[in-house]
Order: sequence, then C-alpha cells, then structure tokens
Amino acid sequence: MPLLRKLAVNANAHPADVVAVKTALCNLGFYIAPDWALFDAIQEFQKANGLNVDGVIEPGGKTQEVLETAGAAVAVDRDDENITLQLR
Repeated sequence: MPLLRKLAVNANAHPADVVAVKTALCNLGFYIAPDWALFDAIQEFQKANGLNVDGVIEPGGKTQEVLETAGAAVAVDRDDENITLQLR
C-alpha cells in the first residue's frame, strides 16, 4: 500500500490513498464507514500501536509501515480514471 502523497488533515491527499487507508483501517477495526472520521481512526491506530499520535501518514513513514504489517495489506492499482483495491 505505498502512498502517493502525505495523508493529513491539512494535506492534499490523493483519493486512492484515502480509499486504501480507509479500507486498511476498516479491516483492522479502527474505521467504520461512514460513521468515523478518518483522521480520528488514524490517531486511534497510532495510539494502539505505540506510534507518534499526530493523525498523519507519510509515504514510507512509520505509520504506513505498521499499517502494512498489521495484516491490513491492501493492494491498490491506480490510474488517472480508476482505483482498484484488492485485499491480501
């Protein structure tokens, strides 16, 4: 689940990154669509995993790394028109 851009409240995130992170957090029970706010879910995930709680996921950063290894791997195929998710 490599991110294309930073995912944060004040960042211009790529839509495919948002979908991939929501899906991964949902699979781990941290995000329940559509009721929970995404950045609250990111902070809860960070807190539960002993990470810096800032609600930010940097491409290649520690939160992304832990999310990928937590059993929530999501394969994302992106192009300009389509986003395809595959749960692994």
